[in-house]
Amino acid sequence: CDLKFDDQEKQMKYDTISFNKIRDEINKLE
Repeated sequence: CDLKFDDQEKQMKYDTISFNKIRDEINKLE
């Protein structure tokens, strides 16, 4: 269970990083 939760946490962090990268790219276009 702990391992699964850890993976979930990593996934959330990765999603957040990806979102920030995409947002940065969009800001550059504006």
